[in-house]
Parts: sequence; structure tokens; C-alpha cells
Amino acid sequence: MEKNIEVIYDSDLNDYHFIYIVDKGKNNEKLGYDGISHLIEHIILILLEEKEYKAILRGRTGFYYCLYNWTTYSYEEGIKILNEINQIIEKIKTNELNFDKQLEKAKKEVIEECIDYSKKKLSVKK
Repeated sequence: MEKNIEVIYDSDLNDYHFIYIVDKGKNNEKLGYDGISHLIEHIILILLEEKEYKAILRGRTGFYYCLYNWTTYSYEEGIKILNEINQIIEKIKTNELNFDKQLEKAKKEVIEECIDYSKKKLSVKK
């Protein structure tokens, strides 16, 4: 699994922007597992939010990638988040992580996003 990280320091705002791309997206999903990459993206973000990092966390799943980005005033805090994402990914891959509680919340978020996306698509076609 290839991963790319970019860190940008914004001297005007005195904060750090982290952009982390994992090369696993929808194209890596096995037949019958459509949407699993998007669901895992949400589970990871929920787990990070539970840690109460002082950061703005976001994610996006595409066909070829899963992108995580966060903004924080502390470079060290940003690196902690990066390490935490990697640990979560490894625990998911090795089935060492129980995320039943987060799974229900993630499902609801993904379903809401899909409904919102469908509504936006329909309104553009009119």
C-alpha cells in the first residue's frame, strides 16, 4: 500500500495542513464489498475524533485513493494524527480492532452522504 504525505505550514494563520493520501480506493474493493473504502474512511475519522485531537479532520474517498487532511496549530499534534491513522489502518488490516460502536455511526454518515449526493445530482439534471 503506497502512502503519500504532504505538510504545508501557513505562516499567515500559524498552522499546519497535513494531506495524506492512501492508494486504496473504490477500485481496490472486492466484488460484493462496494463502498467499504468509504466506510473505512469514516470509521478512521470517527476513531480520531474520539481521541479529541485539537485539529480539523476531513476525509475523502475516490476511485483510486483515500485522502485524509487535517489542520492543526502544532506540527507534533499533526504527526500524532498521522501515526494514529497508520496504526488504525494496520489494526483494521490484521483484524485487531473492534470498531462495532463506530461502524453504526459510520454507516449512517455514509448513507446520508449518498442521499445528499443523489439529491445534488438530480437537482443539476433539471
